[in-house]
Amino acid sequence: MRGISSSERDLLGAAEVLIHQRVYLEDPDGTMQPMHAFMGVDWVNSIDWAEGIDPPVISGTLTLRREAWHEGTLLSLSPLMTASTANRDGDSNYAPMVASFRRLTYWEAVTEPGVTPGDEDYRQVIEAVVDDPSFGGSTSVITLEWRDKGAVLLDAQIEQERIYSTDEGTAVEVVMQEILDDNGFSGVTLVVDDPAAELDWQITTYRQTTGSLLLALRALAIQFGWDVKYRWL
Repeated sequence: MRGISSSERDLLGAAEVLIHQRVYLEDPDGTMQPMHAFMGVDWVNSIDWAEGIDPPVISGTLTLRREAWHEGTLLSLSPLMTASTANRDGDSNYAPMVASFRRLTYWEAVTEPGVTPGDEDYRQVIEAVVDDPSFGGSTSVITLEWRDKGAVLLDAQIEQERIYSTDEGTAVEVVMQEILDDNGFSGVTLVVDDPAAELDWQITTYRQTTGSLLLALRALAIQFGWDVKYRWL
């Protein structure tokens, strides 16, 4: 999750402000679609999330309208509604618009009352992955549980035990990157949140057991009072 800018902080200190929201969801072709205006309909009911020190990722819930009328046509995001034009890919074949493992982004713009924000005023607040959509049953809403992109490392499993470092010691950030590289995530780069900080922590020889990749990295960081989480660049 991204923090707010100084100008937004000043606005939020005003007596009255408006927060404008946009939600984008990845479609079957990998294109991010504006669910606040998809096919001429604002499908978004609400979005909320929880974060804290202990959870390894930010998690939340997005609720969408399941059906909506637009220009005399009933549109539905339910995957059971195979005739709905909302459930189509770029070749007009059936493909559900809402599914697990799709990307989700949330954007905000903060303005004074009566001010309409431009596209340049919106800032991305959340980048996430959809976990488990629930299509409402007897209710006319879709609920999407989501987690930030740290969920990819949280779900990834270390399947082979390995020995890391030496008796003389190796910098902890070097060991962490080796663990990422050995488990198929060489494209993931560790970033120190404070560039001026010096970790100055050595890891001596140890056996890394199997289990969650992200939790293994966090266990090393917690040794010296730090943490490892998904970070905006």
